[in-house]
Amino acid sequence: MTKPKILFCSPHPLTKTLGMPKIMIECAEGMEKVGWEAKLIGPEIFGGELIGINAYRVALKEYLLKEADQYDVIEYEHNRIIEARSVFPSRPLMVGRVSIFSFRDDLPQIPRFSGFKRTLSRSIRSFFKRGEEAREKEMSHQSILNAELLNVANEADRLQMIRKGVDPKRIVVFPYGICERRRPLFDQIESAAPREARVVFIGTFDERKGGVDLPRIFSRIQKRVPNIKFRLLGTAGMFQTKAEVRGFFPSQVQANLEVIPRYQPEELMGYLADCSIGVFPSYFESFGFGVLEMLAASIPVIAYRAPGPPMMLKEEGLVNSGDWRGMADKAVQWLSDFTELERLREIAKERSQEFDWNLIAQRTGDCYLQKINRSKTEKNS
Repeated sequence: MTKPKILFCSPHPLTKTLGMPKIMIECAEGMEKVGWEAKLIGPEIFGGELIGINAYRVALKEYLLKEADQYDVIEYEHNRIIEARSVFPSRPLMVGRVSIFSFRDDLPQIPRFSGFKRTLSRSIRSFFKRGEEAREKEMSHQSILNAELLNVANEADRLQMIRKGVDPKRIVVFPYGICERRRPLFDQIESAAPREARVVFIGTFDERKGGVDLPRIFSRIQKRVPNIKFRLLGTAGMFQTKAEVRGFFPSQVQANLEVIPRYQPEELMGYLADCSIGVFPSYFESFGFGVLEMLAASIPVIAYRAPGPPMMLKEEGLVNSGDWRGMADKAVQWLSDFTELERLREIAKERSQEFDWNLIAQRTGDCYLQKINRSKTEKNS
């Protein structure tokens, strides 16, 4: 039997150190494991890693006009194809993957970093980019309407798409997972709680991820938990250096704060092995891969009740978005009861087992094939 073929089109360089391509790379690996033939392309194929969004759209369109009919499924970032479906070869199922849905209307106000220079710079950028952002929002909306199928990773995104006029039958919800190769590395981490209390966060240090809230969360925890340690992993993004990030924290927190701007995927388990609990004050995600990685390392996580993390966390691990005091107080509660913390760490490990890339890839592939077969039936009837 001929293997079904799928092409993943990443708008960012194909590396697992970046969120969006990491999702596509690991999903492709999972699809290969369950019997598909998968190929990935990044912007490198068009001549450069830093190609602009509009240039990428043009290049991707031209590539797919020539190559798309070799595949059963084309999966691309949801806002990168704005042309009607009829423009492209009829064979493949065209799937828009929503790795991050920026143009939402259901989010609270995200706190911004203070300071005259930052506020002025933000105001200037907003003034000059207002028209550009409006056009991008319009093109993104057109793109989601044109997709044959939209693959989202959380229920909140599905509801947003429906509110924006997408037929619910054209939306599927599939979370992300831990790949088969990495799972044993996480499993080497003991469920027993470390004797030295340490709070960890995985993610870039920026406003969307709760960068304004993290110093307040850490300060409040430190006042009530003696000798607490903190670790930030993968902070590089809006701020590139340790010193830039550390500068946002009070001096008493800095004394117990470790900042790791960048790390290789295989190094992550070592950084998580001695951490007690995790916090994740992000205001919106597609999924929140850092949450899953912490759970896989037996680290219970407290997150904002925002798009993404509720796919993985039970109610006991959620606080309302922006409630940094509630997040800190829950962290103190968990750290103060060693028996309860041990229970939560076992639950975290068990919960992570439900998110396996091979299983998710199998379900995704089955869904795609069902959609293809249904379309063929409808055309022939």
